[in-house]
Amino acid sequence: MKHKFIVTYFILAMATLSIARVFQIIFLLEPTTGFYKTEYSSTHILYITFFICVIVVLGAFAMASRRMPTHAPKVDKSLGFVSFFVAISFVFSSAIDLVNGFSSMKILTSMFSLLAAIFFVIYGLSGFTNIKVPPVAILFVFPVWGFRLISSFISFTGMANITENIYDILMLCANLFFFVIMAKILSGVYVIRSIRYAYPIGLIASLLCITCSLPRYFVVLIGRINVLHESTTLDISVPAVGILIAVFTFKLYCRNNLDKKKRSTQTIAYNGLNAEQMSGEYIIDHDEK
Repeated sequence: MKHKFIVTYFILAMATLSIARVFQIIFLLEPTTGFYKTEYSSTHILYITFFICVIVVLGAFAMASRRMPTHAPKVDKSLGFVSFFVAISFVFSSAIDLVNGFSSMKILTSMFSLLAAIFFVIYGLSGFTNIKVPPVAILFVFPVWGFRLISSFISFTGMANITENIYDILMLCANLFFFVIMAKILSGVYVIRSIRYAYPIGLIASLLCITCSLPRYFVVLIGRINVLHESTTLDISVPAVGILIAVFTFKLYCRNNLDKKKRSTQTIAYNGLNAEQMSGEYIIDHDEK
């Protein structure tokens, strides 16, 4: 599968699912319960089928990519800036949680968010300085996603089937899976195998981050915040991480990150004649690894 086709499908899938999510939030869901409105109950199956098909096809296209990088992408300035943006988003998210009131869960979430911000600061600095990212530093990212996943089950017990909560849980699981793969790549553990799975998992995780967050912000911007369920959160770190995952994944599979093939030539003897005695030259091309 060609790289440009995969990128194009990813963009179209992101736009399509985002529009579908906006329509779903505004017209199909009941704000007070979070479930589908009675008259649209049958639409639930269609939406699930559509979302699953789009995501599965995206993963299949990514797995069929012709490209096969062998190492992590270099942290350049663009990836460094995005990493800084993610760090700021986690700090901002932590501050918002504490401003809205103190509780044990909010304090833990804030602590884990700040811990994740430390990794993204270090990762971003590696794009501007000679600082190398310690492999153990990426472990700072896991507590925040793991704790958010656990709190999604605990806080909304009895409402686990609420549509918004289902999207959040899928997104958190995909993020955890991606950062496990990213940790292996940066640590040099099963690099080739991890890179192979990084493309589909990364694109799916990024897609879920965007479709779980941007439609909610759009609904708020158009003045329809009243249609959002009370359990719905507006966390800027989610779209920020989605952007980072997309940038990292595409840089991982971009042409500049592929091993360059060198072309060499050599002359061969024919019927005992050397190169000077031959009237023609036979060229052998081979790729050096």
